[in-house]
Amino acid sequence: ERKGEGWSEPKLLSPNLPEFHWQFSLDKNGNLYFGGKSADKKGEIYYSQSNNGAYLAPIRLPETVNSEFSEFSPFISPDNTYLIFVRMLEQQNSPPKTNLFVSFKDKKGNWNQAQNLSQMLKMSEKSPVEMMGAPRITPDGKYLFFCSFNGKGHMVYWLSTIIIDKLRPKE
Repeated sequence: ERKGEGWSEPKLLSPNLPEFHWQFSLDKNGNLYFGGKSADKKGEIYYSQSNNGAYLAPIRLPETVNSEFSEFSPFISPDNTYLIFVRMLEQQNSPPKTNLFVSFKDKKGNWNQAQNLSQMLKMSEKSPVEMMGAPRITPDGKYLFFCSFNGKGHMVYWLSTIIIDKLRPKE
């Protein structure tokens, strides 16, 4: 909390969150989306509803988002209609191969099957050294930012979210 010119001591966001969690984003209603370790020690994406300043017990997102692979680094769109996240497709090589995925929420609030953004981003799905991560959408919803590692170094990219709109299911 802000205290005059400084800050208070840090405090736990919520006792309801798993012991190990990372990178979160908030939707327009203050609900929390985050990556965390599941019981079988793989990364999965969770949702925790905001309730009077506290967060309720986390809910694991469905198999249309979480898969047999590890998922992490979720970012909910400013309009709450889609979620961009990272999926680790290969762990055997170093560095591991990760790609960005997007899942859209339908009018009933269900998450559609996640789609790989690699082809839309014009980046190879097959490159063993391609790592993409840390997706972010600007508050106005117009631009996607993400990091990539291509074996030579880390780079930050930004582009129009029109590519995401092209993948949006027609209802």
